[in-house]
Amino acid sequence: MARGVGRYRSMLSEGDEIRALAASRPPVPVLAVGRGRRSVHRADLAQAISGEVTSVQLKGVDHYTAPEAPQALSAVILDFVDGIDAIGESGS
Repeated sequence: MARGVGRYRSMLSEGDEIRALAASRPPVPVLAVGRGRRSVHRADLAQAISGEVTSVQLKGVDHYTAPEAPQALSAVILDFVDGIDAIGESGS
């Protein structure tokens, strides 16, 4: 448990920066990864960003997505980044 808490500790110290970034509604593509029975709601993210939201649900993952499903998470991230790269290369 202590290792897990350390992974997310920075969220507590970066709150003001995250709120300021969200207030600016940056036009960036966003990957939202839900896990288990908890999904990510696009509407919630749309309040913080003006870019496109890609939402993916990983099945069979409990709380700590990265250590519990590193291969599945890596595949999702790589697919997402490849999609961004393809858009950038096409000039769209």
